[in-house]
Amino acid sequence: MNGTNLNNGDGESNNRINFPFSQHIHTIPVNLTMPQISLELDDLSIRRIDQIALNDYPHLVRHIFELLSDKATLRFIPEKEVIDLKSARQWLLTSLMNSQCGRNQTHLIHSLTSGDLLGIIDIIPPNVAREYYQLKNYPFFIEFYLKSTVFGRSIMSDLLPKLVDKLQDRGVQPLAAVVNRKNIPARKVLSRSGFAFEHSFDQLQDLYSLSV
Repeated sequence: MNGTNLNNGDGESNNRINFPFSQHIHTIPVNLTMPQISLELDDLSIRRIDQIALNDYPHLVRHIFELLSDKATLRFIPEKEVIDLKSARQWLLTSLMNSQCGRNQTHLIHSLTSGDLLGIIDIIPPNVAREYYQLKNYPFFIEFYLKSTVFGRSIMSDLLPKLVDKLQDRGVQPLAAVVNRKNIPARKVLSRSGFAFEHSFDQLQDLYSLSV
């Protein structure tokens, strides 16, 4: 889903965790209403961003910068560009806070062999979509984007159907995605994963919903 810019949430919870990041201690609320999704398939793993080990964060900042400064990756989502390591660090912190506050749930796709970050999947809940769009119904939106070095390897074609099954099993539904109508590979991935064109979303994008 392109063109979605989400701010930090301030969800309430009595459960809090502390984690080290650089030289500071950040405290963020733990949201227990959104299920944690993890998935492994061959050499690929999907984990929610707050499931990543703390000692991996410095490497993750660099990997995020590499992914979100990749011009080919950003072709249809230029608004997601990260311009430097400082911005990548802020992106990571914001994503962690959003995941814990019940806003968009960021999931990372890694290679189990190399540990490289290959892509990102965001699950955007209805309460966040309501802040940005006027829709008749508010589904859970799925965004996904990959590093250009793994284009053509059918990563999302393999992962998305299994992720959708897990999400539905956990009660995360209905599911939808918004895609630039010129982004033919993403449209094919959605169609193969059970999503069907519903209607035009705006001047550039179409809405696809998961077929029941």
